Amino acid sequence: MANDTQGLKRFSKKDLQSTFSELSESDRRTLYTFSEISGLETGEVLMKEGDPGQTVYLILEGELKIIKDTNGQPKEITSLRSGDWVGEIAFSKKIPRTASAVASVPSSVMAISGTTLNALNAEAQVFFLKKLNDLANERISQLVSSERELNSLNRRLIDRIHSERSQGELWVLRP
Repeated sequence: MANDTQGLKRFSKKDLQSTFSELSESDRRTLYTFSEISGLETGEVLMKEGDPGQTVYLILEGELKIIKDTNGQPKEITSLRSGDWVGEIAFSKKIPRTASAVASVPSSVMAISGTTLNALNAEAQVFFLKKLNDLANERISQLVSSERELNSLNRRLIDRIHSERSQGELWVLRP
C-alpha cells in the first residue's frame, strides 16, 4: 500500500463534507491530519479475513471486492466503491475481520485508526463510533438476511431433489 495524498484531493471536498457532515471543520481537519491516505494497485489486499480489525477505511476512489472464505474457497460477496466504508464490523465490534478486501481497480483509501479517533474531541468520537456501529449493524443485518434467504433456497432445492428422487423423476447428468 503506497501513500496517496492525491486520493484525498480527488475525493471531492463536497463528498468529504457530506461524509463527515456532523463533524466541525476543526474535527474534519484533525481527522484528515491523523488519518493515512493509501493507494492500492489492482489485486492488492487491503485487509485479510481473520486479521485484527484496528482500522476502518473510507474508499476515496476505486473499487474493492469483499471476499469471504466459504468452505476453503474464496467467494466474492459484494463490491464497495468510492464513498463506502470497509472494515467497520471488525473495528466497531472489536472482532477479527469478517472478510477480505481486495482492490479490483487502482484505488485510494483513508485509514482511520483508534489513534486517529482519540485525536478528535469526545463529541466527535461518539458521533463517529455511533455512525460506524450503525453501519456495522446494518451490514450484519443484510448478511443475516442473505444467509436466511440462501438457507431457504437450499432447503427448497433439497426438498425438490428428494421429491423427484422418490418419484423416480431425477435425472443425473455425468460428464
